[in-house]
Amino acid sequence: MAHTIGERLAQAWAAARESAWISLLPKIGLGALALVGLGLLGSGALDRYMPAQAAVAPAEAAPARRAARPPASASASASASASASASASASASVALGPAVVDGKVVLNRATEADLVKLPGIGQKKAQAILALRDKLGGRFKKLEELMRVRGLKRKALERLRPLVVLDAEAAPEKPAR
Repeated sequence: MAHTIGERLAQAWAAARESAWISLLPKIGLGALALVGLGLLGSGALDRYMPAQAAVAPAEAAPARRAARPPASASASASASASASASASASASVALGPAVVDGKVVLNRATEADLVKLPGIGQKKAQAILALRDKLGGRFKKLEELMRVRGLKRKALERLRPLVVLDAEAAPEKPAR
């Protein structure tokens, strides 16, 4: 009376088709697939497959929609102070000197455009780096502080280390003896 594997599978399939749960299996499978897809998208694993212009187009269209609405007094003052601080930081970075010295990006002077040129740094990470720099009082004291940015871990920091310096006046590396 030994049943083969094929016969057992056929019996199991016949029993499953009669179950009330069989109609929910495709929905559960699609839901799980959607969650995996959203997880990959949110983690940034799919960034290299996304066109760069898709992220820029909505941002360019947003100011036109905002301009059509009259701003409320509280949001107007908040946006005015935000633009003033942004222009102040931009003018400060220009006044301090170049953001790229000897082919290395100077983190304490870099703009978003300078940071985006680094490998593994996109627009969002560049904005996060600038926000962290502002939170730290306008300058980084150690390169390791970059690891406080979400998504920048030790491996990414080691990849960036030869491409960045904290300040343009940083002491040159001592020769090996």
